[in-house]
Amino acid sequence: MAKYIQISLILLAIACNQLFSQTISFERTDVEGKRANFVTATFSFGIDIRIDSIAHCSNVAFELSHNKTSCIKYSGMKISEDWGLNSVNHIVQLDVDTNTDIARIVVEAGTGLPADSNSPDNPKIIHLDFVVNPNAIHGEIVDFTLSKVRATVFMDSAVKLVIPNIPKFSYRIHSYIDVWPGDTDNNGEVNAIDHALISQYLLEPYKTRAFKRNPTSTLWQPQQVIAWDTLAATYVDCDGNGVITNSDHSVVIYNMGKSWAVVPQVQNATFHHTGILKTENTICLPIHINTVNEKLLGIAGTIDVTAYSNCKLTGIESIENPFVHYLINADSTRINFVIGNNDYINSNDVVGYLYLEAQENAAISEIGIDDFVGFTENGNIINLEHTPINNSIDNVITNVISISYSNELLYLSCNSKLPNKITLIDCLGKTIAEYEPASANNVYRIGHLPAGIYFVLSQYFNKTGLFNLPIIE
Repeated sequence: MAKYIQISLILLAIACNQLFSQTISFERTDVEGKRANFVTATFSFGIDIRIDSIAHCSNVAFELSHNKTSCIKYSGMKISEDWGLNSVNHIVQLDVDTNTDIARIVVEAGTGLPADSNSPDNPKIIHLDFVVNPNAIHGEIVDFTLSKVRATVFMDSAVKLVIPNIPKFSYRIHSYIDVWPGDTDNNGEVNAIDHALISQYLLEPYKTRAFKRNPTSTLWQPQQVIAWDTLAATYVDCDGNGVITNSDHSVVIYNMGKSWAVVPQVQNATFHHTGILKTENTICLPIHINTVNEKLLGIAGTIDVTAYSNCKLTGIESIENPFVHYLINADSTRINFVIGNNDYINSNDVVGYLYLEAQENAAISEIGIDDFVGFTENGNIINLEHTPINNSIDNVITNVISISYSNELLYLSCNSKLPNKITLIDCLGKTIAEYEPASANNVYRIGHLPAGIYFVLSQYFNKTGLFNLPIIE
């Protein structure tokens, strides 16, 4: 007797597992992956509603409701082919409760035939389409809820009604947001840190749906645009053209220091680099821009040395221009940089120096600058031409000079060609002293200079490179 009871309990447990494993699932048909977690203003979205883990199902009915009647509108349905030629698949009722802001859709779908063993397994119940209104508020959550669900199934030669497990599902709304051009981290202030996010997106390309601002503008005022699939990237598109490029750096320069909110003191930090590590294998290459007719407040570009397996980028420095930002990718083959000035950047001149580590006798041909742009005082973005960077003897300065100082003397030692001129510049960019030609033993008197921090420049064939930063005491 106990044996039969045990068997009956096992059968009951199996039946319960089958009952509780039956559920209704919702599948987005317009997007997939992370984008299936949100809906976008002005766009429609579709949902396939399917019943799972159920056999011989001939009919399903339910009520579907959502809580954002002002944002989400029902726009249509599509008959499921799983029910066969005689299918009954329709919206029975559609209404909106103005008191509770709840929209309700009553759905009935089925084969149109009595339940039997020929009824489909795991059928798609129906496809529903919705549209998101342009006035939908960004960040709000629309909740969809199922209720009064029943499924007609054929089980053990009998017709039964099954109530499956009913999940609740929600979508976040992506709608219009305000972008302040240049404030890439959306913290209320444009400062040097905003360049870092632009560089990060340039060095780590990503695939996302993006939207242009209409009209595009760099004016310091809130610019409305639909949030991109990657929300943070929406703010990084400073010029509003729907793509992140080096021209976005220029908008940061143009609106530098402007703010639209009270910014906590912690956000007012100045972006800076810890310095460029230089060794005897460091090569310094000058970066030129050809003459332009307009005054430039800043420039930005990208340099790629992937073609040279024996080279690693280490950084960019500038002397006359007070602001330099750069970001190097993980394998040190690509650098994104921006150089800015409170006054103007001189064209047809050296605007900065590219540093890279190269093996001895490395064969480096011309190195180009991609996405090279400048930003004018009128807010215009222009494409720049550059003099190709190469390592001919005329413009390569190998960083093999060591600098030391003691009391009133400055000492230079070099295991290669001696410089024909050195210049001392203070931290404000002002020339303090020039020594020409260099003395035979490369010892220079500095006792007459006031205490401070000075840049030491060394010149070869009229090409100047920055080396160390001694503190003269």
